[in-house]
Amino acid sequence: MLTTSLFIYHLNKHVLSDQQINALCRGNWLYLFCNLPFRAMNEESSSLINSDTVAFGESTFNRQCAKKTTNVAFLKVHKAGSTTVMNIFLRFAESNSLNVMLPVPDNYLGFDQTINLNNILPPPKHQTYNILCHHVIYNRSVFRQYMPRDTVFIAIVRDPVTQIISAAQFFDLFIDLRKKLGKIPGQRLMTTFLQNPDICTKAEQKFVKTRMCLDFGIPREDLTSKDKIMSHLEILNDDFSLVMVMEKFDESLVLLKRYLCWDMKDIVYVPLNILSRQRDEKVVIEGQDLDNLKKYNWPDFILYEYFKSNFEKRISEEGNDFNDEVKTYKQILSQVGRYCKNKTKTMEGIQIDKTRWNSDFFISNRECAFITKHELVLLEQLRWKYKQKLRQMNS
Repeated sequence: MLTTSLFIYHLNKHVLSDQQINALCRGNWLYLFCNLPFRAMNEESSSLINSDTVAFGESTFNRQCAKKTTNVAFLKVHKAGSTTVMNIFLRFAESNSLNVMLPVPDNYLGFDQTINLNNILPPPKHQTYNILCHHVIYNRSVFRQYMPRDTVFIAIVRDPVTQIISAAQFFDLFIDLRKKLGKIPGQRLMTTFLQNPDICTKAEQKFVKTRMCLDFGIPREDLTSKDKIMSHLEILNDDFSLVMVMEKFDESLVLLKRYLCWDMKDIVYVPLNILSRQRDEKVVIEGQDLDNLKKYNWPDFILYEYFKSNFEKRISEEGNDFNDEVKTYKQILSQVGRYCKNKTKTMEGIQIDKTRWNSDFFISNRECAFITKHELVLLEQLRWKYKQKLRQMNS
């Protein structure tokens, strides 16, 4: 068996190919050393910082991080908590003067397609993009065409049951159904739709049927075969260093922090898109409705269970102190959330004390405004600032 020290040595010397690394990492706790911040180290950048002690059962080892990962592609899956995660990446980019791939004129880098050159602002002359985090269909070769070689790929998934409820309300499926069926309660609308989805056109079903599979770039024609879906998932599992799970949102972000060698401040958030529209209808999917949903959207259930299982395995291998870090993180989020949502602030910001898991840090009122800003408002401001940067750097 390859020892940890020898494995790290091979990574630093680029002796192992990506295929060899993936083969060694799969099903092995060595995956902790397999994310791209470690693969990207060379003799000039091999100094190790941001050291955390991580427990494994009764023993511990010192996880040592290279410098913070700054090249990240985040797949913004529809209605999976991805707007909140996107805000985290945008704030990190802003704090570290990184180049973000920004869409024009809307919030899609490619609507129902992969990156469209006509839909993005170019990077500054002689520079590359660092962060990709807006809506787009994943395409392995195209993403690598635009992003640096050492880019870390991250995504998120959500339980298809709650995802379809959220999507149906957010993308106006219930409005479409009421035009056909009359003013009946949302629960009956959902039951009727799941009994007979063909009551809606394909365009009306765009955001509720196999949306996660499509966002991950699995071709529609392959969504009729479980074997083909599983083949795609195995490739995606190699491509993505981490696929987060919305139902374990805070755990996902702590794992993200560890993988990317970030600080606790980098991952603080206030939930976005929650109640951004008036949603007073409670819809529950269970019993026959659940059976019908599993028949209707079975490819997304396969994808979700696949990545959820992988995620749970990774959490179990993180060690006994992982839950302690998550607990600390939740406490910090509570402090930041209370302060940032307070509209009558009397201070310049909030100071967060040092813990085992973080240095002390300060969240300013300006950062609070960034954290809580609506996606489209924030995007417009970032576009304006980025265009100013392009004019200055390209002149």
